[in-house]
Amino acid sequence: MNLLNVLGSILALAAVALIGGCSTPKSAPVYSDVPDPSEHLGASLSSPQSAPPAVEPVSVQPAANVPTAPEAKPELIVTPDDMLTGTVVSVNEVGRFVVLRFPLGRIPAEGSKLFVYRQGLKVAELVVTGPQRDDHTVADIRTGDCRTGDEIRDR
Repeated sequence: MNLLNVLGSILALAAVALIGGCSTPKSAPVYSDVPDPSEHLGASLSSPQSAPPAVEPVSVQPAANVPTAPEAKPELIVTPDDMLTGTVVSVNEVGRFVVLRFPLGRIPAEGSKLFVYRQGLKVAELVVTGPQRDDHTVADIRTGDCRTGDEIRDR
């Protein structure tokens, strides 16, 4: 039995106990050991004793949000992120190209369109032209401007 089933059972039992305890009628208390005030203060203060008003029972309906059985939750599906990311290593502003570094084995193919982000904002678009060496490749700057350390994404 897993923890969720145990907690659901405890909550259901607690709700039943609360509801069951509130729905039984209570009888009016009897104060037999209380002395008559006229004995101590005189007859001028005496008044006929009346019984306290009876308490009528209140019917309580079970709450609508109390779970009776543990509800089945949808299974969590985790998918790996296949987005290609890299960083700008070097910028040649005169030649309008950059040197990029990617994880080994994840270098984009020549002709791929890439996007440059700085602090979460898109600042440039690139096209991979090559050459490639190890985990580095070269790309031409098509629009915008790049700085060393900018993030490269394929989307």
